[in-house]
Amino acid sequence: MKVYTTLSLLSALLISSAANVTPVHASADMIAKVIKSAAGAPKDILCRKGNIFTQTFSLRSFNGELCNKNKGFAAITLKLCAGVADFDGSQCDQKARAMLKGQSPAAVLSDPAVAAQVPAELKAKANS
Repeated sequence: MKVYTTLSLLSALLISSAANVTPVHASADMIAKVIKSAAGAPKDILCRKGNIFTQTFSLRSFNGELCNKNKGFAAITLKLCAGVADFDGSQCDQKARAMLKGQSPAAVLSDPAVAAQVPAELKAKANS
């Protein structure tokens, strides 16, 4: 009985904390985890909505913050995820489009300096 009470209190604490959560910012470790898991994932998994509570990570994780990282990451994400599942209109989609300021992902990625910002795993995924 004591275990259930402790679990109930812990659950209540987590739920109340979740209600007051500020946006989560992606750390370098989190970004590396997403990119590593993305390498072999199908696009519907790669582009799905992330959920920190269920440890579901994707390019859209962390309120779309990865899509706001740099022009290269924004462009490759749009190239990979546009039209996939519920990506269009997501926070990631909106942030990536704002980052590109109306340019097409292909045009942005044609700039070698921008293309250098894209992790190799995602370049390979986009070209497969």
